[in-house]
Amino acid sequence: MINYLAVLTPYTIEECLNPPLVWEDGRGWFTTEPFSELETFDFPEGIGPVECVNVEHEEVVLIPQKIDAKKVNFKYGLGAEFIQILKTINMLGMDRKENVEVQGVSVAPRDLLAASLPDPATLGARMKGKTCAGTLVRGLDKSGKPKAVYLYNVIDNEWSMKEYGDQAVVWQTAVNPVVAMELIHKGLWQPLGVNGMTRPIALITGATVGIGAAFAELLAQENHDLVIVARDLNRLNEKAEHWRNKFGVEVEVIQADLSRDEDIRRLELRLQNISRPVEVLVNNAGFGINKSFTVSDTAEEIALLDVLVTAPMRLMHAVLPAMKQRDNGTIINVSSVASWIAGGTYSAAKSYLTVLSESLHTELRDTNVRVHALCPGFTRTEFHQRGGMKMGAVPNWLWLSADEVVADAWKAAKAGKAISVPGGIYKVISFITRFGPRPLIRKMGMNVRVRQRR
Repeated sequence: MINYLAVLTPYTIEECLNPPLVWEDGRGWFTTEPFSELETFDFPEGIGPVECVNVEHEEVVLIPQKIDAKKVNFKYGLGAEFIQILKTINMLGMDRKENVEVQGVSVAPRDLLAASLPDPATLGARMKGKTCAGTLVRGLDKSGKPKAVYLYNVIDNEWSMKEYGDQAVVWQTAVNPVVAMELIHKGLWQPLGVNGMTRPIALITGATVGIGAAFAELLAQENHDLVIVARDLNRLNEKAEHWRNKFGVEVEVIQADLSRDEDIRRLELRLQNISRPVEVLVNNAGFGINKSFTVSDTAEEIALLDVLVTAPMRLMHAVLPAMKQRDNGTIINVSSVASWIAGGTYSAAKSYLTVLSESLHTELRDTNVRVHALCPGFTRTEFHQRGGMKMGAVPNWLWLSADEVVADAWKAAKAGKAISVPGGIYKVISFITRFGPRPLIRKMGMNVRVRQRR
């Protein structure tokens, strides 16, 4: 077996001594000290226990963009002896890239160290043993019990040298792109490309205030680029500049009135753009009518159905084919607890949205595409004010903040739930409205609507 020192290269030194990159849900990417999270892992097929530590590697950048995970890190099985050697190199400053003068010659300590050792590419025939590369996934099984799965390949160096003339690590690096090229050639796989540092994109309607703005804030904080949609262009630009400066994300602005067919069509085309695919769609735009259906304006009623029913349906229909092809995506439809009462056109529209969300959630249950209905109660936004509704009689304890509503919904959507009802009191109310006697629920719902109109 070749001594550890013989396989030191500038790349090995950098990967192991640079601050490792780690990603965590709710925190995003961050770095740690070198050799962090030391653990001994029992490698399969006779390799046995080896000490492993975090190192810098590109998979930590790519994986969180495509897979819903709690944490992503990359570890090398370096072994206790090699870890100590690298720590000594670091302590002596031999990993430095800045040149120093040695007997009149300017050279970087790291390069001097690597040049003093044999070229690893020439040592394959002298190397014995196996290498293992794999992915360890920890989580919960369908019953909620802890489960861990290790997907790996183990290659014997003598075999790879004999069969291919290359070291085991070279074979392991090459096999995935070779398989990918064969699948592409046979038409069995259509690659969408590697996005590198490209952030996932979220499109949010009604994004300048209330629940929509809270979704934009949360998703930008979680490193999503944004496409924000609303009618007020000045507000859109103000919010876009705010989120760009605060979170460093890209924000695309689309001024649109979702009661207009041509504006919905523009959003459909944006959602069908596979070069910059939307991975999160939040259907939030909406308004209410503060009049009885018997005296309301027909054009206003049609506009309400266009915004609350037609637009979400068309936008989902536009984005779902690409989400299904990628096997990845999240749709959150902002509905209401009013979807379970009899409260005029608004309740009927929200009922449609809740039921369609549940239906799609069930249809897509065996994929990684999630459809979720958020059903909040009274939430402090501009909704009631814009509708001219009288809300003074609603006690303070019945009001929710947009931030808590959105945090609850996002957590539930990522957990794969079909519906979320934020707030303990509204969980009770929603249970009553869904399972209580319908004559009583109809009377309760209409009493709430009548009080809002006075």
